[in-house]
Amino acid sequence: MKEKSITERRRIVYSALAKHFREDRLFEALWLWEQKYGTTNSLEIRKFVSEIVSSEDTDELKSRVYRSLTKATYFSIDSELLPDPYEEMQRYRERVKDSFKYIDTSLDNVAVSFATVVFEQVLTVFLAQMKRKNSVDYENMLHQFKERLAMLEGEAIQKLELKNWLNKKTNALKLHYSEYFMRSLVNELYVLCCERYGPVVADRLLAASIDSASGIEEARHFDPRRLL
Repeated sequence: MKEKSITERRRIVYSALAKHFREDRLFEALWLWEQKYGTTNSLEIRKFVSEIVSSEDTDELKSRVYRSLTKATYFSIDSELLPDPYEEMQRYRERVKDSFKYIDTSLDNVAVSFATVVFEQVLTVFLAQMKRKNSVDYENMLHQFKERLAMLEGEAIQKLELKNWLNKKTNALKLHYSEYFMRSLVNELYVLCCERYGPVVADRLLAASIDSASGIEEARHFDPRRLL
């Protein structure tokens, strides 16, 4: 049987829990799964349920949650599942910062999304490779990249943070960016590389950037290939 991706597993858990929990409690439970259970392909259902159903809840709720998770894990089909809740989870995470109810906050002291960290790593390695290839031409390319950034659809505060990061006025990206925006920016960088060095070189540099991002801890929660 083909191993499910973390996105598929997250959709399964989300679809099951959304029948029983709402708003903050739902996203608290999803983040517990993401940080504690999402890194393995098998869900320890009983242990997970015991953590998200408190002593104040009824035994009936615990039983219903367990049955829903079991059914969704082993018998659900893709068309029955809710969309990936990752974007909503990130917005919740940024809103509550370090006040998670179920999660050991020592695991994550800064509310920077996994996607943002992965995105920054891809850009860092891609830009560094282009600079090594031709340091003189790199500055012209970087100028064009900033111009294309300004033309993309996105929030002004996000573009400002990226511009400051490219200008080395800040050391790290901290805002949450939509997958569409991140993919668009990676694509713009890829197109610039194609224009200068051709698609063969551009493919090689992009692949190396994705491989590098795949090796960091955050890639367990956000696959860098989602930026392609």
